[in-house]
Amino acid sequence: MDEPEDLMRATTEMADEYQRIAREEAAEWERISRETAEAMEQVAESAQRLAEQEVTWKSEDGRITVRLTAGGAINALDLAPAMPQRYDSAGLGKRIAEALRAAQLKARKEFNEALEASIPERVKETERLIRESGHD
Repeated sequence: MDEPEDLMRATTEMADEYQRIAREEAAEWERISRETAEAMEQVAESAQRLAEQEVTWKSEDGRITVRLTAGGAINALDLAPAMPQRYDSAGLGKRIAEALRAAQLKARKEFNEALEASIPERVKETERLIRESGHD
């Protein structure tokens, strides 16, 4: 056997093997991308549903109740009957503002936790693969 021919054949075989591996990896990334896109559509639908869910927050003393969506839309603000007489307008406004902020924080926290739980493992796995590949 001719040594240059053997070297040429080995080089060609190696190039063919690299091309085969590249095609397989490209096909795998295509499959992962397709599955991830489908899963992300489901996550978006879940996020929409979760944003519409109602959350109820009650003050520690039970005098203020706020009902709002996880998306932040206020549906109701209920005050105990004595609240308006107990505070001047500035004090009442401050208590209501504090209650709304606390309710919104609770709603956001519950939304984020529920959304995180709704993310399929396939999406989490894809995120990990992207980070590991250096393409983030």
